[in-house]
Amino acid sequence: MALGIYTADQIKAARQADLVVWLQAHGHDLKREGLNWRLPGFAGLLIQGNHFKHFGSGTGGNSLDFLTNIFGMNFLDAVQTLIHTGPAQQPIRAPAVAEKELILPQRGRNHRRVIAYLTKARCLPVELVIELIRSKLLYQDVNGNCAFPCLGRRGEPKGAIIRGTYTDVRYVARAQGSDASYGWHWPPGGGSDKVVITESPIDAMSLAVIRPEVRADHILALGGLIPAGVHRFLDERDVKTVILALDNDDPGIDAAFGWTLELGDNVHNVQTYSPAPAKDWNELLILNSDFFSAPSGGDCQ
Repeated sequence: MALGIYTADQIKAARQADLVVWLQAHGHDLKREGLNWRLPGFAGLLIQGNHFKHFGSGTGGNSLDFLTNIFGMNFLDAVQTLIHTGPAQQPIRAPAVAEKELILPQRGRNHRRVIAYLTKARCLPVELVIELIRSKLLYQDVNGNCAFPCLGRRGEPKGAIIRGTYTDVRYVARAQGSDASYGWHWPPGGGSDKVVITESPIDAMSLAVIRPEVRADHILALGGLIPAGVHRFLDERDVKTVILALDNDDPGIDAAFGWTLELGDNVHNVQTYSPAPAKDWNELLILNSDFFSAPSGGDCQ
């Protein structure tokens, strides 16, 4: 089968051509940002391999779509130039690193500071905070920090994400020896083939207040933008739908774009939630604290 003078295989090859290589070969000075590339002069445009996404217009697609939609090139001319460029390579995962001894934060005598911080400074309902403490998904360490345990498939400790409780000092860390490929997993009450992914546990908790329906699914907080955390979780579970609920900033937007392409190629149904106009889900919760249920026993600042 042919379209014009080109066969279906040639058109497929044009769609799979490495767009980054083509643009560089034609004199375009791309700027690297994480997994993606930006093209100066095109605000909101991200490129990776043979895919692009233009957030300004909401368009996206493969290399052939780029030349016809963004550059306005004739379809046949676009195929002709792209079939001389090799196919895009698949993203390469980071190599494994040697394991270190895991030292979890020592538990404190009570949870008063954690509860006060999460309800007053972060506007989270006290009932939710206590639920997570009782479920052993959150505790206060001896320094008064929030400790979010990261567990393996059988409940074995693999690390912890630590968040300080002083509002004037930002402290975020992982427990010594943590395996960063394990995030903070908040399991559903029943079975689910869907996972909602956030950058931090506090964002995950905030999202669950803003969109209570996510509580029916797996919730995974990566402790940053950690691709290995996504891969491990999906490798170990039968997940069909992935919802990326990352931050509304350049790194979060870039990661959502790149991961959507990669996971979509692996036959996952990928969706995105955005906390816009806020930067992240907790900021959105705070901005709308009058609308959502106020935390019991405290004034949200």
